[in-house]
Amino acid sequence: MIKESLVTLGLLCASTNAVAANQFYIGAGAIAGSGTHIGTYENTYGNTLGEYETDIDTSGYSVKIGKDNGSSRVELSYTNIDVEFSGSPTAPWWLQNVNGTQTMYGLDLDFVKPFGSSRLKPFITLGAGYHIWKDNVYRVAGTTDTQDLQALSLNAGAGIIYSLGRVELEAAYKYKYYMWQDIEAGTDTISQDTTISGLYVGVNFRF
Repeated sequence: MIKESLVTLGLLCASTNAVAANQFYIGAGAIAGSGTHIGTYENTYGNTLGEYETDIDTSGYSVKIGKDNGSSRVELSYTNIDVEFSGSPTAPWWLQNVNGTQTMYGLDLDFVKPFGSSRLKPFITLGAGYHIWKDNVYRVAGTTDTQDLQALSLNAGAGIIYSLGRVELEAAYKYKYYMWQDIEAGTDTISQDTTISGLYVGVNFRF
């Protein structure tokens, strides 16, 4: 009788683990960090007419849906980040979008690799994303114009997940590099890159 009970208990545990290893989850969290923004102005011959670099502070939020495959996870997230430009040094005449606070938002697809089987799991993550910078203002050849810029991003990070059953607490240090599309104005080109790193703190709900 005892042997049969132990076998039944073992089968139930194995079944529970199998279900848990293939669960979907949703999550949300806050983001805070800092970084750098770089702009370059070139003419048609590839000559650099101007360069600009400034510090930025960032804050925002992320919501996501993910799938836990047991040994790894895949997450699709929407990220909205407010970027506050330091304004120092003063922005050049050809780059008028690096003042005040700007908003960058988009979708990210990330691969997450947890380690261990305890409640507290360290993890690393790597992914890419597609983002938009709304109402990007620039000035070229005496003309001021506005354009929504698009970017591909590269994402990386490391953190910990603490499991409370169907609820998980997550904290991570994340890095994101935005490669913005070039602004073409006549024969001149403005290119911009943004680098952000900072903390993410959130909660996941498994279902």
